[in-house]
Amino acid sequence: MAYSLRKGVSPLVAAVLLISFTMAIAAILATWATQYMSQQTATLTTKGNEANCVYARMALDTFTYDKNSNQLILIINNDGRIGLQNFTLFLYNGSGISRVSLETDTSVTNKQNTTLPPGEPRSFIVNGVSNITRFRVVSNCPEYAFVDKSV
Repeated sequence: MAYSLRKGVSPLVAAVLLISFTMAIAAILATWATQYMSQQTATLTTKGNEANCVYARMALDTFTYDKNSNQLILIINNDGRIGLQNFTLFLYNGSGISRVSLETDTSVTNKQNTTLPPGEPRSFIVNGVSNITRFRVVSNCPEYAFVDKSV
């Protein structure tokens, strides 16, 4: 009697193993592709926002600094072609630099956290400002839309 010494995996088990292996690789690739696309989308969004900043400009129409009442009044004009937001005021004095959010800080009397459209002015009244020698106002495009003024 001759016996066959060939032993192997049944075709059904082989098919299940191949399908399982293929699905595992597909899951790994899908996870990687999702993460990669999220990173690329975030990078492109950041680059797009930076590219828009090329069209941002800001001018100081006028300012008043009253040393007696410690109040600074600014009128900023959007001279660019895109809306500006996230205004921050940096105050320079002999002891250092302080930072004031013109949209959320409690020392700002007329907080406005909406986008400033092109061609429009906006005023800010900041209280509690003492002994400043210089100030700087920046927006969401700090390299292009800023005002720097000595007092």
